[in-house]
Amino acid sequence: MQLDLSLGSLFQHGGVILVLLLLASLWSWVIIVERLLAFSRAEKGSERLSARIAKLVRAGQLAEARDLAGSEDSALARVLSFALNHPSREKAVLDEALERKQIEEVLALEHRLPTLGTLGSVAPYVGLFGTVLGIIRSFQSLGQGAADASGAAMVSAGIAESLVATAAGLAVAVPAVIFFNAFSRRLTILELRLASGASEVVEALTSHPRKGGANDAED
Repeated sequence: MQLDLSLGSLFQHGGVILVLLLLASLWSWVIIVERLLAFSRAEKGSERLSARIAKLVRAGQLAEARDLAGSEDSALARVLSFALNHPSREKAVLDEALERKQIEEVLALEHRLPTLGTLGSVAPYVGLFGTVLGIIRSFQSLGQGAADASGAAMVSAGIAESLVATAAGLAVAVPAVIFFNAFSRRLTILELRLASGASEVVEALTSHPRKGGANDAED
């Protein structure tokens, strides 16, 4: 019996399991594309932003430092802008406030990543479950029919078609796991950048009091 790999035949043998995997694949790619855009926005901007802002703060140019932080739309710029606009100049208070701000930025980037990780972990098992069901149906068909060459061929074709569910599960899982690990790595690096940048600016704010120049008259 010739193996039928047409889309209609695959969905007929795969049934609900294949439909679920197709929906899971679509959902995982929606998450991947959306998170790629979110991470690109959060990571963009100058690598030396914190150093430039700290230099302005030490020079007493707080207005210029705020303008520089506000000119970029990145996670680091938002954290540093929050520090520059915070009313307190006590190091302990600033550190605590900035820690909360960093957690807020990280949580925003972690959005939907657990879902992506879950899809990558569960999809192969869902595909395997569909394959097992397909094999059971194939042997049931053999038991109800004649155990001749045509029956054996029918079972072989049925098993081959049911294995598509396992392949579909892997097709969902592989990109989901790859991107989940990549996003997790990027998130760890960004956390370090946020902590380092915030620490540098807090040090400048608390170690170098604001000067009584024209720029501070605006604050």
